[in-house]
Amino acid sequence: MSEQLNIFDEPLQEQPSGKTSAGRKRAARDRAIRALSYLVIAVIILGLSLGLGYHFSRDSKVDQIAVTGNRYTTSDQIIKMAAIPKGIYTDSLDVLKVMTNIEKLPWIREARLSMSPFGKMEILVTERRPIALIMQGDASVYVDADGVKMPVIQGKPVDVPLLYGFPATPLSDTLKSDGFRSVAAFLQAAERDPAAHRTLSEIAWAGYEGVVALSHDNGIKLIFGSDRFEERLKNWTAFYNTVIPEKGISRFQSIDFRYNGQIITHES
Repeated sequence: MSEQLNIFDEPLQEQPSGKTSAGRKRAARDRAIRALSYLVIAVIILGLSLGLGYHFSRDSKVDQIAVTGNRYTTSDQIIKMAAIPKGIYTDSLDVLKVMTNIEKLPWIREARLSMSPFGKMEILVTERRPIALIMQGDASVYVDADGVKMPVIQGKPVDVPLLYGFPATPLSDTLKSDGFRSVAAFLQAAERDPAAHRTLSEIAWAGYEGVVALSHDNGIKLIFGSDRFEERLKNWTAFYNTVIPEKGISRFQSIDFRYNGQIITHES
């Protein structure tokens, strides 16, 4: 009688029929130890490989710089702000300072660095996403949900609603008022409701009335207050799709959605 163990696909070995149970267990244990040894060796080799790779990347010299992810900020602007000296070794580079400098550019939300083994430093940026275009006299700037302002780039318009009631200048000032936070929440809610978003053209903060918008068609004044925007936008969409086709859009001057269970209209 013989017994076969298939560890590492080793050739079959004849086992004496009189071999004891203890002998079989000892043989199996020896094979398991060899398997564990092979695994440890493989892990050590992998670790050395990764360590050498990290060392090579860390001690690489920057010969080229490339930028990806940018649309509204030029690569030259980003590279100038990064101020990475050509020929510098990466272990001498203050990576955090470089990223912080790049993120000072108004359109840049986040910057990351990646180094290839061939001397190419890649700057990967994520740009801010505007939610509105602030209008103040002749001045206009984009603004994101965090209240950060971004300059208008010639030839690269962004399709967002116009926003009134907030200062467009100076560019470096971040909007942090309660009014702006309410407007930002409203605009984000509108973005999640495309049916409502495409019917709005201009937005303003009107103090007591809260968020006020003008409809894209006929410029109806829409009063949304300062909270529960998703519910009120759905009410506006339902009103727009049912009541307005029946009565005609020119009949309405203003529609107030601030009250629970009712919509108050001012008609001509």
